[in-house]
Formats: sequence, C-alpha cells, structure tokens
Amino acid sequence: MKNKFFLLVIFCLFGSTSLLYSVDTIKILNIIKERYSEYNKTIHKCSQKEYNIMNESTEGGQLILYVENKKVKKITAILYGEFGKSVNEYYVLDQQVFFVLKSTFLYQNPIYEGKVIVKEKSQSRFYFYNNKMIRYLNQNNRIINPKSTEFNEFQKRILSDYNKYLAYLK
Repeated sequence: MKNKFFLLVIFCLFGSTSLLYSVDTIKILNIIKERYSEYNKTIHKCSQKEYNIMNESTEGGQLILYVENKKVKKITAILYGEFGKSVNEYYVLDQQVFFVLKSTFLYQNPIYEGKVIVKEKSQSRFYFYNNKMIRYLNQNNRIINPKSTEFNEFQKRILSDYNKYLAYLK
C-alpha cells in the first residue's frame, strides 16, 4: 500500500512519465556512447565505398560508406565550402541511425588562396533511438529542448540526409 501511494505521489509531482523517461533516456544515451566507442575501435575492418557528391555544397563533397556483411555501419559525408568544411558521421545499427557527430571547420582564408588554416572547430552531437532524436547537444555542448523548432528541424534534416546517403549503396 505504501509503495502504491509513493508511486502516486511521484507521478503527481513529476508528471506521468517524465521521471521515468529521463532515467530511460540516460540508460539509452549510455548504451549509444558505448556502441559509438565500440564502432570506432572496429570500423577499420569494414569495406569502404566512396562516392563524389557534387550538389551538396559549394565546393563538392565526398561520401564514404562503411559496410560489414552487406550492412552499413557508418556513413561519413564530407562537405567542402570556400571557407570551411563539414564532416557528418552517421553511426548505424540495423539500418537505423543511432548517433550523428557533426564537425564543422572554419578556415582563416578561402581555400583558393592555397594555404588552409583552421581557425575554429565545433562539434554537435545527435542521439537517436527508434528513428527519433532523443538528445541534441549543440556546438556549445548545450542540450537543446526536444520541443524546440531547432531540435525538430535538425531531426528531419539528419534523417533525410541519412536516407539520401544510404541510397548511394543501392
């Protein structure tokens, strides 16, 4: 009886599943981080398929698909611009993206001057579970609210780009 009362109080104070969701989310994030670490230790064993992607950015780009047993494990999209580049790494399990690392490099001078010096580097991290983004850490390492427009726009764009890049394999 005391346990039921305690649970009722918890649900009333914190909202039906918000407390449980946060505990589950933390567990899922930890699993994703472990899987990311494992992938980076073994990704060199995968075969690589490389493609030029010219219509994705001003200076073109490169797409690398890492395949093991006919399944994509990772996709790296490198998009070049006049004043920098973006490296987007999609980590995949069972044809679903579970983590995306977006690294952005800004150059001191335009690339046509010949000497490329990186003046700034930033990273954003996107965590997915069941094809839904559950966490977005922006370039300042701040958690973005899942109900925000920014969160939802990145989720749509990442999944759209992932599916577009995956189609290169077919």
